[in-house]
Amino acid sequence: MSESPPDVSLAEHDERELDELPRADAEAIEDLRVADTEATPLSVAYDRRDGALSARLHSGSAVGTVRLPSGRRVTVTPKETVGRLLWLLVYAHDTPAPTLSTPAELGDGAQFHRVLAVLFERELQTVLARGVDQTYTDREGVWDQIRGRLDRQRQLRRPTGPTPTTFAVDYRAATTGTTLNRVVAVAARRLRRLLAHGDGIADGTATRTDQIAARLTQTARAFRDRIDGSVPRTVPPDAVERIELSRLTDHYDRLLALTRTVLLGAFFDDLQPGDRRARALFVDMNALFERVVERATRAAVADRPYTVLGQETLPALVQGPHGGDTVRPDVVVARERDASNNGGDGGDVPTPADRAVAVVDAKWKPGGVSGRDATQMAGYCLVTEAPGVFALPATDDLDDAANAPDEPSIVASEHEIHSCRLPTNEEPETLETYTEGIEAAVADRLAAVLDEW
Repeated sequence: MSESPPDVSLAEHDERELDELPRADAEAIEDLRVADTEATPLSVAYDRRDGALSARLHSGSAVGTVRLPSGRRVTVTPKETVGRLLWLLVYAHDTPAPTLSTPAELGDGAQFHRVLAVLFERELQTVLARGVDQTYTDREGVWDQIRGRLDRQRQLRRPTGPTPTTFAVDYRAATTGTTLNRVVAVAARRLRRLLAHGDGIADGTATRTDQIAARLTQTARAFRDRIDGSVPRTVPPDAVERIELSRLTDHYDRLLALTRTVLLGAFFDDLQPGDRRARALFVDMNALFERVVERATRAAVADRPYTVLGQETLPALVQGPHGGDTVRPDVVVARERDASNNGGDGGDVPTPADRAVAVVDAKWKPGGVSGRDATQMAGYCLVTEAPGVFALPATDDLDDAANAPDEPSIVASEHEIHSCRLPTNEEPETLETYTEGIEAAVADRLAAVLDEW
């Protein structure tokens, strides 16, 4: 087999010229999707120079890694370090990492799938310690004693003597072959396969990858041994989305969040027969940052008379025959319902738009918002009659003045649009300090925006 083309590393919204791009690789890139958003993590553009056709690889807002059919690995790294990405994932999914030392366990140049593998293995250990999910299923059998309910029709058809010694029964038995367990097992297997393709990285990083892979393999096998029956090779995205936890399975919440990240943010398939496989894992940073902003907003108003609504559908700005589509801002901060705003006097119950006091829109754009973003926010402000706040990531590329909250813009001479930079680029010693900084940035901006704080 010919030698693999050299690996390629890009930042978000970056591009690289490729010396060669086999057709199978180009087709694999075209088919890649971040399934939960249908975003395309990579794209290819062609230029003709001096009579020769050259290919340029472009990245978007999705970060992750893919090994293409040719053997080339393409990695898209976040604007910030992998350690910061780890903390963003931890915070977005409410996944504790009390003993995780990012430099020690991940090392410099760590790739994205290794970050997820560390988190996943920790949560899998938690589930094993607290008990795997199980349910009950109806079964039929023949037993030497009555178990469950005697099936009279089957019993009468059986060749038995005057005194039967075995009985045809229907009974309920516990099984761990649940959809939840199988979905987790599929995600674990896919992470293990990604880790198995760790060639082409530095020796020290490869050693850490081997250690992470070994821990994940051991824990995943222990989990698989607890599951009754077979585990499918893949699961459809809608089956993953439909899973709901109960009080008996709420200890799966963090593991399920990571499982969805793996299964819904991944494209795994044999894109070419033979030895070369394309394996990929991508997560859209826009979606991740939205989760971070929503959680930080909830923390900011936790002890105040407000509620936080995520992705709440609001009425269209224009009503009537020329009306447009409804709108769904990332976060709406609204007054809590009470006797004064809950229709208690026989009036209409206020909608979320009626109760809104601020609209927060997450934008993973270090360079700032665009005019289109501002127009969209203006629509939110007019629908809710409330101020708007853009939540943006801070960046090392801007000075302190650019990272600080700016002066508000004005919508229709009445509503203000503010912005705040969340310190996602900070590198404090602990996760707690990191998340406190993010929550404080949101709280400070809301305190300045809201009339009552």
